[in-house]
Amino acid sequence: MLYRIRKKDLTSLLHDYPEVEAKMRRIAQSRRKRLAHYINPNETKLSPEDQVDTEDSLTDLFGLPSEEISVAKDVEYIKERIDSGIRRRTFQHQTFRRRNAELSSINNAK
Repeated sequence: MLYRIRKKDLTSLLHDYPEVEAKMRRIAQSRRKRLAHYINPNETKLSPEDQVDTEDSLTDLFGLPSEEISVAKDVEYIKERIDSGIRRRTFQHQTFRRRNAELSSINNAK
């Protein structure tokens, strides 16, 4: 689920929670370092604490191949649409079958 908060509202809120602001700044700085290292590894060296995103590593998706995540999300989305009673189109049904087959082949390859 994705939420949106305006910069001014977040800034105002963080003034009341300086420890949260400090943590968010550390995470953002670490992510900027990893991105700079990814773009030019010879120019930007990573410290051991910047090598892994400690926040992302707490999620269920951490460490999974991006294609596997994409296929699984597509299958989940299509199943939700079908289960919700939204009229199926032939294209959606074919997409569901194709993505489900792709997901099965990925799981079988493990």
